[in-house]
Amino acid sequence: GVTLAGVQAAANDAGLAFPLSLASEGSCTIGGNLSTNAGGTAVLRYGNARDLVLGIEVVLADGSVLDLARSLRKDNTGYDLRHLFIGAEGTLGIITAASLKLFPRPRTVETAFIAVPQLEAAVKLLGRLRAATGDAVTSFEFLPRNETGAEFLRNIHCFNLSAALSFGIPVGDVPSVVDQPRLILAIARDLYREGVDVAVHERFIGTPLVAPSPAPYERAVAT
Repeated sequence: GVTLAGVQAAANDAGLAFPLSLASEGSCTIGGNLSTNAGGTAVLRYGNARDLVLGIEVVLADGSVLDLARSLRKDNTGYDLRHLFIGAEGTLGIITAASLKLFPRPRTVETAFIAVPQLEAAVKLLGRLRAATGDAVTSFEFLPRNETGAEFLRNIHCFNLSAALSFGIPVGDVPSVVDQPRLILAIARDLYREGVDVAVHERFIGTPLVAPSPAPYERAVAT
């Protein structure tokens, strides 16, 4: 079967994107991704594998072929049997073909490390970012300092958690490419004014850091 990386490359050649992304994307197949309902790094915005497929073809245990390979975005006719097989790990049938959803390719992607004092602050940060970007946040990961060897986190002494986030803005969406780093900083400043001691790592944001108050940022940001 076709690999996930092969699908991504074909979408890219057409000026589009297939957002499912895994560490094993060079070897894993689309059939396996659908059979396990793979998640990947972009679930926050695009959902699991089942959210990225329009239709499938399945071979049942008796050798018969079940054709569910529709490609309509809106299809409210009868039972949606594809979801019985997606995530069933091959126990009900083997997925042999699929119609996949493609998306506009982001014209730019910004990535930032933002240090926060507790988990609740990270959740608030995520909510602010999703609202400000039109729900364009692609990924958002919590990195407990005591469970990672990242040099950035080893240099932070006043925070327990960091949030690694990235978001892509497709052509025609806002905010503009230039404004994305500025937007992250603005949200961080707003949270700081509300009493949340946050810090943005300037190495990962591509713009000079302008803090509302230098002290906590100088204390937290690795240089």
